[in-house]
Amino acid sequence: MIAPMSDPSTPRAPSRDGSGRGPALAALLALALFASCAAVQRDLATPVAAGIVVTDLRAQPAGNTAFTDVSGTVVNDRTTPVSGVTVRVQQIDYAGQVLDSVPATLSSQTIPPNGGRVQFSARMSTMQLVTYGAVAEVP
Repeated sequence: MIAPMSDPSTPRAPSRDGSGRGPALAALLALALFASCAAVQRDLATPVAAGIVVTDLRAQPAGNTAFTDVSGTVVNDRTTPVSGVTVRVQQIDYAGQVLDSVPATLSSQTIPPNGGRVQFSARMSTMQLVTYGAVAEVP
């Protein structure tokens, strides 16, 4: 039988202050780190306008730990090419509030028709416990 954490007979690893909270704090930090990584890796397919979709959104640490590189794909399912598309990458907290938004660089200014794809990327300051979104605008 596993003793509950509140049982004083349960052995605890000592913390720096001797309170025995070290394992609980470590578990909380591990959970926060896991949650931030999981949020970054989720794939969003966001319809922007009829026939235009932002997908394959992913974030990776940049060479400098103060920044995160966010990239994705804009897909044109229309039957005609689309030009002038702009993309803004956003950091979003768990309440759904946009914390920061930066313009992305697109690999091409024109997206070919019938499933044509263009990659985009942006560099953002690193924040814990956020997710990322991308908003494309079509003229």
